Amino acid sequence: MKKEKALEAILVITTGMLVVYLLTHKPVFLYVSLASGVAGIFIKPLAGLIAALWYRAGDVLGTVVSKIILAVVFFIFLVPIAFLYRLFHRDPLRLKKIEGSNWSIRGHEYSGNDLKNIW
Repeated sequence: MKKEKALEAILVITTGMLVVYLLTHKPVFLYVSLASGVAGIFIKPLAGLIAALWYRAGDVLGTVVSKIILAVVFFIFLVPIAFLYRLFHRDPLRLKKIEGSNWSIRGHEYSGNDLKNIW
């Protein structure tokens, strides 16, 4: 990992912990902020390790949160729409046999223009 990216991650962690300390007034966040800031300034290998763990945690959170958001969108929006569609439209794919065959007559006469631009 590049030195600038590691220092940027340490700065974000330090600033974030200071903000959390200001909101909660719990001294543990102040100590974590101080420790990460000192590690970023004086102990470069430890800063690189902390930054690597920070980016790994971000990847894991991104994976988990995206799946949660997709699940929420699915169950809040798509499932009710599907239920409403099924309520008002009976058998749109004609899967239930009404008569002897599922064949439907289209009534279209093909011409040369149908084959020019098929897509």
